[in-house]
Amino acid sequence: MNTQDIIRLIISRILRGLGMGIASAGLLFCIWFFFFSIDESRYIWGISSFALIIPGYFIYRMAIIKIFDER
Repeated sequence: MNTQDIIRLIISRILRGLGMGIASAGLLFCIWFFFFSIDESRYIWGISSFALIIPGYFIYRMAIIKIFDER
């Protein structure tokens, strides 16, 4: 395994962690705003936090595809 593969692997791990962190935060905020919040605008915040799940998933998926397709 050469240096370029190691760097690609490290970047992929960082991107996967970032993607799953964003998606997890979106999921937790979505659950919080829809079920536990008593704020008037909880549905707006819930939908906007649900929108975090999608880019988080795509960042995660991009990192998985890039590391396994280029090996």
